[in-house]
Amino acid sequence: MGQKLIKSAAFMTIIIQNQGKCMETAIHSNRKQTSEEYPYHSATGSFSVDASRRASGKYTVRKRTKYIVQNVFSYCPVTDITIPDNVTGIGDKAFSRTGIKKITVSKKVKYIGTQAIDSCTSLKNVTIKDGVKIIGEKAFYGCTSLKSVTVPKSARTIGIKAFGYDSKGKIKGFKLKGYKGSEAQKYAKKNKMKLTELK
Repeated sequence: MGQKLIKSAAFMTIIIQNQGKCMETAIHSNRKQTSEEYPYHSATGSFSVDASRRASGKYTVRKRTKYIVQNVFSYCPVTDITIPDNVTGIGDKAFSRTGIKKITVSKKVKYIGTQAIDSCTSLKNVTIKDGVKIIGEKAFYGCTSLKSVTVPKSARTIGIKAFGYDSKGKIKGFKLKGYKGSEAQKYAKKNKMKLTELK
């Protein structure tokens, strides 16, 4: 699946999906460093933890992660995910078809990818803080329990069917909240949805 290396001083973080298992790996330039929680692999010079055991129920992404790559938690049985504040992007299908019930997108996240959080039928609460620029196509598609989303002023692009849709069409009772003259208003008008205007 997709991979992305994030550099941070002498430390890099990579999150990948390997053979259907969620794997979170910390790669250190200092190969003498050891870790009991994250066993050292001399062949790759990395510490890794097989998250297929940990990525169920409540799961916290490592604090030094800067970008959550595509597909990494897709189909994993997580119900509660904590994303660190320094994450700047969420890749395509990163949380697709998981059991998450709520998610907070911090102000440093600029990009939410295509189908990033789609088909999460237990998702009821989404907080997108002011700072996000791009909300990808079908980002929250098929989240049938999600009845309301507030889109911040910072949003510059909202993709096709990003909110309020599933395979049957529009999700009954879905409400979009946003600001007058914003991208949220444009999305609501284009999709013939009622916008609850915020001040």
